[in-house]
Amino acid sequence: MSTIHHALLCVGTQDACLAQIPLSERSGVDAEVIAREQVEIDDARALRERASHRPIAGNKRYFVVSCKRFTHEAQNALLKLFEDPPATAQFYLIVPRLSVLLPTLRSRLHLFYEADVSKETFDEATTMFLEASLKERLEHIATLAKEKEKTKDTGAMRELIAGIERAAGFAVVKDARRKEVASYLADVLLAATYSETRGASHKMLLEHLALSIPQNLRYN
Repeated sequence: MSTIHHALLCVGTQDACLAQIPLSERSGVDAEVIAREQVEIDDARALRERASHRPIAGNKRYFVVSCKRFTHEAQNALLKLFEDPPATAQFYLIVPRLSVLLPTLRSRLHLFYEADVSKETFDEATTMFLEASLKERLEHIATLAKEKEKTKDTGAMRELIAGIERAAGFAVVKDARRKEVASYLADVLLAATYSETRGASHKMLLEHLALSIPQNLRYN
């Protein structure tokens, strides 16, 4: 009889991933769905504390954590929990893309579901950025940077980097023979990794990508 892994990873939109999780494991007195734009270290500590409680009605407590972003501090705080969890706890982690996670945390998760990226469409902001001239890209980045200074929210800049990352993956599949595409992918993966780091300059990362995106990029 196969044993279900205690920490399962779902990659895709929240709605698509939730649909893959049995209803009994995402509803009821022993189930909790935690949805956040960004999981912070306080969220991770609260999850560790709640996971230590015994179930009320069944044999397990189920925790579904869905987020777009995940601070490194929060991920590090969950390493021991996902490596050696309480016997009565089952976790599902939903993220939009694998690059959100540090390799150390990813290694403690079992991939349960991954969306079919061949059916993915790009958001308007990503499409406009990729198809814009260098001047237009830099102007858009400057606008995003000004908004970030006002709101202290890096969400729009991070989402744009994530969209560019997805486009790079498609570009490699469609035209992998072009050397500039492979180089662009390396730049994007580096930018995507740094974009999740506290204190990262998203403006500088986007400016670098604006310069490195090949002309006539085939991404869809």
